[in-house]
Amino acid sequence: MTSRQRKEQFIKSFGESKVRDEIGIIFRREGLSILDDEIIDEIAASLIAGNKLTRKTNRQNRALHLVQGARISA
Repeated sequence: MTSRQRKEQFIKSFGESKVRDEIGIIFRREGLSILDDEIIDEIAASLIAGNKLTRKTNRQNRALHLVQGARISA
């Protein structure tokens, strides 16, 4: 077992909640610079996909409300 693996195992032994708290502290202090390019790309892609889904849902909801509004006023 490598030194990194032992450290990861030790960190995980504190539980997910404590690990998330510690990561949050470090992230607030260091910002996005602690992430490598691969993770930055993954985050950007996820945000883009989420934004596209939100826009699609908003368009569908507007169309639905227009149809429902037309029915009510008819």
